[in-house]
Amino acid sequence: MIYRTIDNTCSTMKAYKDIWKELLSFAESNITKSPENRFISVSMDDPLITVYNNCRFLIGLTVNQKVKAKGKFGMMEIPAGHYAVFKYEGDYSSLPDLYRYIYLTWLPQSEYRQKNTLSFELYIKTPIEEDYNNLLTEIYIPIEKTTKK
Repeated sequence: MIYRTIDNTCSTMKAYKDIWKELLSFAESNITKSPENRFISVSMDDPLITVYNNCRFLIGLTVNQKVKAKGKFGMMEIPAGHYAVFKYEGDYSSLPDLYRYIYLTWLPQSEYRQKNTLSFELYIKTPIEEDYNNLLTEIYIPIEKTTKK
């Protein structure tokens, strides 16, 4: 993925749109477009430990080719593996509640534990294309089976 770092998640939607547009402009000049390209963000902090407004994210675009990092933009690979996938629909006002459910309810009650890699969000319907109430996001949590003793 090509990405740009965001240090304050409490930015306005306009700020996010501007960053997405910067990313698209960079992509248009540096990658070959593909139907598989998707908007993505990677959480660098655990929202249950770090105050949500202080969480850092990488906002990016999935690519299937190597891209040279330039200026504000970097390149990283999303690790392959098993992920629990949660769908979230609507504006992002309740997104922290879903993360609390995942980490405090679902994960402890499941037969899985979180693997020590980064979680990420894949944006199916984005604020650039849709009304905020119609957004669709998939949340990917890296998991591995727990070993029962």
